[in-house]
Amino acid sequence: MKDIYFSIKDNGIKCDACKRQDKGAVTLSYTAYTSLVYILSSDAKKIFSFDVPEDVIKEISLLAQIYTNEKLEKEYKLLM
Repeated sequence: MKDIYFSIKDNGIKCDACKRQDKGAVTLSYTAYTSLVYILSSDAKKIFSFDVPEDVIKEISLLAQIYTNEKLEKEYKLLM
């Protein structure tokens, strides 16, 4: 499995080749990537119907914090 990257600047997933042009892209584990895809594509009633390992929750939480801070141009403390 190739690495997966999330571009804060471009608001989405990038491949390894495209990541080289975006030094701010964040590396995601495959489990974090598939969890995010599930969350974003699921019906609201099903979002909490799956289990995610604690380390992946922390990874997604950190990505959400970085993304929020960048887009709102203000630094917020991590809620977890």
